[in-house]
Amino acid sequence: MTTIVLPTRDSGSLLVDAVIALRAEADTTSDVAIVVVDDASAVPVQAQDVPADHVIRLDEPVGPYAARNHGASVAGTGPLVFVDARTRVRSGWLRALVSGLEQPGVAMSAGDVVAQPDRRLAARAASRLQPLGRQHASNAPFLPSAPTCNLAVDRTAFRSVGGFRNVRGGGDTDLCWRITLNGLGDLRWVPAATVDWVPRSNVRDLVRQYRRYGTNWHHLVE
Repeated sequence: MTTIVLPTRDSGSLLVDAVIALRAEADTTSDVAIVVVDDASAVPVQAQDVPADHVIRLDEPVGPYAARNHGASVAGTGPLVFVDARTRVRSGWLRALVSGLEQPGVAMSAGDVVAQPDRRLAARAASRLQPLGRQHASNAPFLPSAPTCNLAVDRTAFRSVGGFRNVRGGGDTDLCWRITLNGLGDLRWVPAATVDWVPRSNVRDLVRQYRRYGTNWHHLVE
């Protein structure tokens, strides 16, 4: 069974829209479970509010990567697929993404992430900069990695490295690097697994996002 894991904290309508799109996509494929991990939202996520198979409620916030580990612990033997509340999947995405893991020597597969523009300045800036686009991840000076808004991982490889480290940011790159460095498999890019992504709503949030990227990258390189 393929398990789609989506961590959330106070995501509101972003979460609902994300899970509705995931449900429509998951229903085209057999043996798929959608797991939403509520990282102690101020307003708890109710199972009846989102079309997920499992809603895990955490009483204390643990951060997005530890929350993903909770979701990955749901029983299953197939691939783990990670997204977030801003991910908007396209038709055919899931089948394409998971098929990338079927290639020899591959432990991770990913598709491009396209930040969508709207009339707001922050969204227009994100659309131009494309902070999560493949060009940034695949041209890294050390090893390729992919963001956890569109990443599939072989469950055995994930467990072999102990899942995500409990960090605030950069956990996706850290996971990809550890899987590769431990000889468990490489990352494969799948063009047909591209997703759309809803950027942050104001410039201050966008600047904070880029500041986190810079800080996290410094620590990862060290």
